[in-house]
Amino acid sequence: MKITGSAKGAAIRHVNQIASKQYKKASERAIRRGDVSPSGSVVVHLSESLRDLGWARGVVESEPDVRQEQVKAIKDRIEEKTYKVDHEKTAEKMANAFIGEMSFYQAEERLSPRE
Repeated sequence: MKITGSAKGAAIRHVNQIASKQYKKASERAIRRGDVSPSGSVVVHLSESLRDLGWARGVVESEPDVRQEQVKAIKDRIEEKTYKVDHEKTAEKMANAFIGEMSFYQAEERLSPRE
């Protein structure tokens, strides 16, 4: 079995999308209010949730994409035909991942400013 794609990359893209939307809305509000610096630049005040998204992006980016030691250990056990799948544990992890993903999207909805 070959696993492709990157959960890390997907997480970073998702955080960037949310941050971009929030920054754009903050910029539009600043322009409407006339928040302009002496140099003529628009002054944008970032919300705490947007700053938190920046922190989250940093955490995700600092993590390695793949845990090489674990991947090698599993590949070795598969080749040796000693790799056993714990079906109950796998199902539990899948359910927890789904619940975590749903929580993530619910949190995103709470963080997204309303128009």
